[in-house]
Amino acid sequence: MPDDIVDALLKQLLAAAPGFPADRAQAAAAKIRQDWGGAKHYVKKAPAEGKAFGLGTALAAGVPLTQAFADVGVSASRGYELLKRRWRCR
Repeated sequence: MPDDIVDALLKQLLAAAPGFPADRAQAAAAKIRQDWGGAKHYVKKAPAEGKAFGLGTALAAGVPLTQAFADVGVSASRGYELLKRRWRCR
């Protein structure tokens, strides 16, 4: 994993859009660094939100609970915790 979030984002962008000009990507990186340079920003890692949404989607599709937990990658106890958050599940 790269140490620099701007480099990581550009790498993902260029991989997702192979036709995107590299010079425009570098210009965007320079602009981002100019605007945000020197500031330290926290980027939240939110795996629970994604797993809760995935669990809700699986259950809405009619998948049994145990299979939905396995598909999403959570234990049964964590799956039931996510189900308590009804506002996060579909």
